[in-house]
Amino acid sequence: MPIFENVTMALLAAATVPLIGSDAVWLSFPVTELICISIIACSVFKSAGKVTFKLDDWLKVNDNFGKAPTLERAFSSAEDVTNISAEVVNFCRANRVDENTATAAGVVTEELACNVLLHGVNSNNSCDSYVRVTFNRQLYIRIYDNNSKFDPRSEMKKIASEPARPGDEKIGLRLVKSITDRYGSFDYQNTAGINTSIVELRCCT
Repeated sequence: MPIFENVTMALLAAATVPLIGSDAVWLSFPVTELICISIIACSVFKSAGKVTFKLDDWLKVNDNFGKAPTLERAFSSAEDVTNISAEVVNFCRANRVDENTATAAGVVTEELACNVLLHGVNSNNSCDSYVRVTFNRQLYIRIYDNNSKFDPRSEMKKIASEPARPGDEKIGLRLVKSITDRYGSFDYQNTAGINTSIVELRCCT
C-alpha cells in the first residue's frame, strides 16, 4: 500500500492547500493513515464475514497455520504396538508421504515400541508409554516411556561391530539403525526420568 498511500497524501495536500495553506501538507499525513486503516479494516471484516479485532483475523492467518498433522497413541501391549504401527502407516499415506517412508515409519515405530515393552518397567511396576508422530515436510517419530533408563544408541554402536546371527534378539534395533542411517537420523534423550527416542525420516510427498 505504500504507493497508494503516497499518491493519496499528495492528492489530499494538493486539494486542500488552496483552502488551508501549508497546514494541508501536515494534515494529509494522519488523514491518509486513517483512510488506509479504514480500507484495511473493510478488507478484514469482509474476509472474516464479521466485524472483528482479533489479531489472527487482521493478519489473515489460516486456521491451520502452524498446526502440523499429528498422531498420538498410548501403548501397553504388543497388540497396541501392532495397531499403532498400522495407524502410523495410514497416517503417512493420508499425508501423502511416499510408500517407502511410510513402510519404514511403521517398522521403526513397531520395533522401538516393542523395545520399550521388552526392557522392563520402573520401580512402580508400571510403565506409561506413548508414540507421537508429526509430519512437517519431514516425518518425526517420538517414543516416550518412563521405564528405567535405556539408551538404544549404545546398543546400536555395539550392533555396528557385531555380525548378525540367526535368532538375534537385537534384530529390531538392527532394522531401526539400518533405516535411520539410510533415510534419516536417530537420537535419544532422558529428561526427568522420561526416555525419549527421536526418529527423523526424510520423505517425499
